[in-house]
Parts: sequence; structure tokens; C-alpha cells
Amino acid sequence: MGVDRISYLPPFIIHQIMSHLSRKQVAQTSILSKKWNYLLASFPIFNFDETDLFQSEFDILAAEKDVKELDITIKTDDKRLYIFPHIIYSAKLLTTLRLNGFKFEKPPDTIRFFFLKKLELVRVHISETVVEKLTSECVLLEELYFRRCWGLKCVCICKPDELKILQIHIAPSELERVKVDILGLQQLDLVLYQRLCEIDVSGCSQLKDLRLACCLFCDEEFHYLLSQFPLLENLSVSSCFVIKRIKISSDRLKNLSIGYCSDLEAIDVDTPNLLSFGYEYNSVPLSSMNAPCPWKVRLVIEHDLDTNWYLKLKKFLASEIKELTLRCTLNEVSFDLEEFRNGSPSPPCKVGYVSLSPTILSSDYGALLDALLWICYPKCLVVETWNNDHINLIEVQSSYH
Repeated sequence: MGVDRISYLPPFIIHQIMSHLSRKQVAQTSILSKKWNYLLASFPIFNFDETDLFQSEFDILAAEKDVKELDITIKTDDKRLYIFPHIIYSAKLLTTLRLNGFKFEKPPDTIRFFFLKKLELVRVHISETVVEKLTSECVLLEELYFRRCWGLKCVCICKPDELKILQIHIAPSELERVKVDILGLQQLDLVLYQRLCEIDVSGCSQLKDLRLACCLFCDEEFHYLLSQFPLLENLSVSSCFVIKRIKISSDRLKNLSIGYCSDLEAIDVDTPNLLSFGYEYNSVPLSSMNAPCPWKVRLVIEHDLDTNWYLKLKKFLASEIKELTLRCTLNEVSFDLEEFRNGSPSPPCKVGYVSLSPTILSSDYGALLDALLWICYPKCLVVETWNNDHINLIEVQSSYH
């Protein structure tokens, strides 16, 4: 009689084999041996097609198996969302639930997500009533994400007390009010698109990580928002198109990133303990910077450059620059060395890495590189060219020490 080698495979190998099989084939493996039948009960992965959502097997697996992580994506248009099955509310051992392409209707009286710690809702239609029900009854919830969701005019998150990470990304023209009152919240991401949206986050005074995108508030609203987070360590501001001046004074801030704020004219930063600073856009703002840390600066230039622009860039690059990336699409490059020296007699700043990617005439490379090397002294310089012309890029006349 042959040796039953298949029963001696380690459980993780058997589970790995099952992961490559269809749901029907996985079920059929139960006849291979008692061990495979036993391990079938602990198999952590279920694969469904759309027809499965209308079959009782899905409900049974979700509710009765010891499912701890459930990730369901329905690929359909926003007008044909699937109704979220009530039976899943009974999956009491779930710790992570990710849903994409569902519509929530009135929830049952009891939600049994006793151990749920992470809830991600993507492309989901949901009401304030359902949000209130979920957040009040999922008492262990630590992470909550609304991504491209709609159906909400007001997002009010006052529970659970254990919540640490909250992301709110709501469809444009719907949201009117955001209220978050979780004292222990550590990270807040807001992607709003609405200038008239009322924001009340005064109850989150222990926040350490704030990420703002597409938030159309003015300078006063922005600075009032920051004033509510005295312990803030990480701040990212991107595509906030109305802000004209960013003014930050903090000895706790460690990481600051600013990008694509089209109306931004000035940055005034006093952050003596900052560890990293990143800036990305097509304009060079006026600046007063006390940020003694490595900078990463990326500029996408789509207008012609003159000596005044180079002077502004040199003034802006007054700290330790780790990386400088310039992507330029230019019709004309103009650089007057005498005017530049009179405007800024100080030596070039030191830069670790410079990447230059210009779309310009071959004859303008020399002027662009002359200007760049009078602004900064790179340890490493990479220049991309977009044509096959032979270009004499650099003639070395002197070096900086």
C-alpha cells in the first residue's frame, strides 16, 4: 500500500495549493484525506464571481466560517450598485472588511462586527444613518476609510473611541459638513472638493498626521484648522487651490509636503525640528524658511524663464537640498549672468541630486545649464534630452568647493 504523502504536507502548503483552485475545486479537496477536510474549514480565501452574490453559499460562508478578512469588489457602474447583504452583518469574527461597489440600505437592529478593526468603503453609496450605526456599534474600530463614496451630506464621526485613522473622500457637490470628535485620533485625511463645506475637528487635539487634498478653504480657514492640532508631526497639503500663503510655526512638526497649490504665493515656515520638506508645482513661491532638513523640490515649468525667475529659485533653495527635479517645456530660455550676479552675489547652494528634463531647442541647453549651475552646485547631475541632436552640454571653467 502506497504512502499517503499528501496528508503530510504542512498546512500552509495545503492552503497555498487551495489558493490556486476554484471554489468548487477547493470543496472537492475534502475527499483527499481527513487532514485536507479539516484544513478546508480554516482556509482563509474565498473567490466569488457576480453570480455568487445571489446564491446562499455566499451568505453561509460569510456568516458561519471563521472569516477574519473579507474583501469584495463588484465591477459595475455607479448606477447598478449591489445591495449590501444583511447576512454579512452577522460575520462576528471579522477584523477587516473592504467593500467596493455596494449600496447600503437600512441596517439590521444588531450589527455583530464585535472584532472589526478596519473598514474600507470604496465607491459605496451610504447614508448618515448607516454611518452612525456602524461607528457606534463597531467599538474596536481603529481605521475607517471613505473613498469616492456618496450619499452623505454630513459626515459625523464621534465614535468609536479607539479610532486612530480616518480618511474622508466624498463625491463633489454633496458634502455640506464634516464633524470629527475623536480625542485619540492620530491620522486624518480630507479630500473634499467643497469650499463651502463646514469643518469641525476641534475634538481631535491629539492628531499627529494631517493630509489635506482638494480642500478649497481660504488662508484664514486653513490656519485656523492647523491651530487646533498642537501635536501635529506630519502635514501634507496638495491641490488646495485657494490658499495663497502658508504660515507654520511649530517645534513638533517633522515632515511637511506641499504640492500643486496653484494660487500659493508665499511660504513662511519656522520648524526647527523638521526632518523632511517636499515641494512640487510649477511656480516658485516667496519664502521665509527655518527648516534645517533635506529638501526635495520638483518643479514642472510650462512658461518661459528669465533671470528674475532664476533669482527667485535661488532664494527659495536656501537650505540643504537633497533632490531637485526640473521638468521644463519652454519656447525660450533667457539668462543674463551680470544681472544674476548683481541680484544674488552669494555662491551657489549645494544640492545632492539634480534631474533636468527639458523640452527645449538644442541651442537653449547652454543657457539653461549655465543658469542652473549658478543657482546650485549638484553632486550628481542628470540631464535628459528629447531629440537625437548632439549637444555639448558643459564646458568646465571653474569648480566650487
